[in-house]
Parts: sequence; structure tokens; C-alpha cells
Amino acid sequence: ARGAADHGGGVVGFGRGGAESSAAAARQGLKHPDAAHRRIIRIVAAFREGTLAPRIQAIKLEPDVVLDGQMSSHGPFERVYAKLQPTHRRCIEAVCAWIAGELELPAPEPVFLRVLRNRVPKGVPWPYGNDAEGLAFGTRAIENAPPLVKFDSGAAVRQLDRWPHLEAAAVFDQLIANDDRTAGNILLGPRGQLWLIDHARALGGGGQRLFSSELLPMVKNFFLDRIASGSLAERARRRTPLIEACLLAQSAIPRIPYGQLYVPDDIARQIERMLNMASRGLQALILSAVGLPELPENDSPARGAH
Repeated sequence: ARGAADHGGGVVGFGRGGAESSAAAARQGLKHPDAAHRRIIRIVAAFREGTLAPRIQAIKLEPDVVLDGQMSSHGPFERVYAKLQPTHRRCIEAVCAWIAGELELPAPEPVFLRVLRNRVPKGVPWPYGNDAEGLAFGTRAIENAPPLVKFDSGAAVRQLDRWPHLEAAAVFDQLIANDDRTAGNILLGPRGQLWLIDHARALGGGGQRLFSSELLPMVKNFFLDRIASGSLAERARRRTPLIEACLLAQSAIPRIPYGQLYVPDDIARQIERMLNMASRGLQALILSAVGLPELPENDSPARGAH
């Protein structure tokens, strides 16, 4: 499993199937995040895990609470951002983060965080009902990385055009139906790296009904729009990387480790169905959106030509 090396031989966690005594789970201080799924098992999570530790401050309250704090785990404390979300939105973030990793897209390292209610600042909404703790999706903080929107638009466009992950990011956002990508959820690091963040509106979490079986044929795709605005020669240079990204994305879908991402069975089935639908005709849709389907296959450059 991705991240298994960070966990040694396995930890008590939240997952699907199997059983472990609730007493053993209590000794570990862990409880399943979903009231309807109380079975505790021994698994290795897909991401590193830890506890959100003080000092904790709320930096955003809606649509989801975002907390700035420290992750306490087996190593030194690390600065993280934790999102307090309903179960389905946490699942969306986790699945999207896993797919992004399979596409080798740059994104802050995803983590799972145990959040204690008595450590959360007063007045901050608590989405876990009467539970004293909850499971949150989080990411390691990228220091000194403001959103791209804060920079001159011309400089931002030039940065995107030179970005080696542009094609894979376009395919990723199309697959997960992310209609919320803007320069506001792309970070620019101190060395010029771009980082993708915030996928809670993907998989139907935004404009469409959640995990809808009535997918729109095309979502507003920030990265595809950028590619489509290039010259024919520029778009032709991107044809092969786009096709390869489509194939890689499609191959990732049947390998998603829902149990290790703490996705309950019912939500896993809905996400899987939606992703399978989105993957059908993905390549044709992507190429059509950037005006490339009429190009003959032998005009495709070798990968890396651009």
C-alpha cells in the first residue's frame, strides 16, 4: 500500500471488513469515524496517520473548517492543515489525493488525522455529531507557497505553460469532474513548483448531485482551457502526454484501495461507479476539448518532446 513503509508492521485503524476487539481499539484511542461502521480492524492506511496537536487555530470555517496545527505521530511534529468534513467529503478528498499520487501530480502530502473535540478552538463547527473525536483528511503544509492567484496573471500563465504536469493535471480534473479548479487552489512554491490542493468539490461534490450517474459530458476544466488556447503546434506537442495520462488514470481506477482510504462500502461503490463512467471515452473527450482528434496518430511526438 502507498505509504506502508511509514507505518511499520500495521496499526489499528478504521476500515472495512474483519474485526478486532473494541477494547484493543480503545487502548489505541481509536474509533471508527462513521457511526454506521463500528468494526475495528488492523490495517495499514494508504497515507500516514497522526493526531492533530496544539497549537491549533481555525483559518477557514466554510464550506469546510480548516485547522492549522501540528501532526503528532512517530516522528517529530509537522505542520499540517486538517479539514473537518462530513464523511462523504473526506472520502472525496482521500480518493482524489490517491489518484493524484498515481498520476505523479505534485500535491501536498496527504495524511489522516485524529482530531479531539476538546482541542478544537471554541465556536468552530464540529461535523462529527456527539463524538469526542473524528477522523479528518489533512495535508502537510507547504511553507511559503501562496496561491497562484496572488501573482501577476501573465507570470502565472507562463508558469502553467512551462509546467511539466499540465497534461496530467488536465486529465485528472476531467476524470474526477473537478469544476472548481482556479488559480486560487494552485500553490506556487518558493522554487517555482506548482502544487494542487482542494478537491472537495470533485466527484460531484460541487455543481452536480454527489456521485451522480448523470454526469455532464464536460466540466469546466481550468487546465484543458489553458491547453486549448495554445497554437495548433503547441497542442500537437501535448497530444501524446495527454493520451498517456488518460491511460494511466484509467488504469488507476480499479486499484483504488478504498478500505485503506477509510471509505465506507456504500460510498466506495458510488465513487467507483462514477469514476468508471467518467473514464469511458475519456481520451476522445480530452482530445476533442483541445481540438486534436483530427490529427493523425503518426503526428504525435515522442513523450517529453515539449
